[in-house]
Amino acid sequence: MKKQQLTRALGGGSRPAIVEALARNAPRTVKEIASELKLSYSGVKNQCLELESLGYLRATRQRRDRGRPIVRYYLTAKARPLLPDRSSILLISILEQAMKLYGEGAAKKLLFKHFQTVANYYADTLALLSPRQRVRRLAEMRTTEGHFAHCEQDGETFRIVENHNPLARIFEEYPEVRSYETETMARSLGFDIKREDLSDGRTVFSLPELPIEPLESKTDKSSARSGKKRVKDLPLFGKPTA
Repeated sequence: MKKQQLTRALGGGSRPAIVEALARNAPRTVKEIASELKLSYSGVKNQCLELESLGYLRATRQRRDRGRPIVRYYLTAKARPLLPDRSSILLISILEQAMKLYGEGAAKKLLFKHFQTVANYYADTLALLSPRQRVRRLAEMRTTEGHFAHCEQDGETFRIVENHNPLARIFEEYPEVRSYETETMARSLGFDIKREDLSDGRTVFSLPELPIEPLESKTDKSSARSGKKRVKDLPLFGKPTA
């Protein structure tokens, strides 16, 4: 995330840091944000109210039997352009040029092959880990890619919650990429996952119950020698749509 871009849009002070904190994990209370940033409660509260009035934050209120409701903040669609976006104008332009040069299906085929490559990379990285370790490690990897992901556990149920989608522009232009990405994560983890795109911009990948052992996957010759399981190059998602 470019701090100059945030400062230019939001002004100085703690506002950029608050937006970054909510990008990493949201929704969150003022107390939680202040604790992470080591700032005063009143200062963070005032900045959150200002950011809400400017349209960058939205609040949810959870009622309690006694006392005031719990207020949690999360980023709005207006704040999303301030976050990392790998689907830049350049990438869109390249895909458009590919269609002009090689036909209407060229862009989708390129994206399809990209996610195959990503799936193989994830699978090789996660191969020697236990199922739970794989989920946590994948969340870490997704964070480094700009998704600001974290892992949540509720009993035996695990979720990967992503607070930002750096491929949002690509998703708008090519909706099938959503299924490519979901299948990439499912194949690399070794079991089925359920995807939910929330209205506040977050994406939740749910894993109903983690198996004790990974699902069987085919192993290529080089991976067999190294002991790593690898996602087969073809077919990974079936065939790309034309």
